[in-house]
Parts: sequence; C-alpha cells; structure tokens
Amino acid sequence: MDEYPCDDPWGSNLMKLHELTEARRSAQTDDERREYDQLIEERIRLIGSGQGDEP
Repeated sequence: MDEYPCDDPWGSNLMKLHELTEARRSAQTDDERREYDQLIEERIRLIGSGQGDEP
C-alpha cells in the first residue's frame, strides 16, 4: 500500500519537497499548515534514507 492515498486532497503524492514547501507557505488554515508540515517531514525522511526526492 502506498504511503500517500490516491485521493490525496493535497496532491502531495505528486509534489517534490520544494513544491510542498511552497504549498505550505500558501496554506490558509492552521489545519492545512499542519498537514503540509507532516508531509514535508515524511518527504525529508525519504530523502534522508537515500530514496531521493521522489514521492
């Protein structure tokens, strides 16, 4: 099973780290910012584990 669901409302399964960061900056609510923070942390873990910046 994929880490990110297909019905991902944030589109994070298609976004690279820099795109997630930009989207987080434009988030309008605290909930959106928290969601992007979590996705960014997960992406950083992937990069750190040697998997690169691939969703």
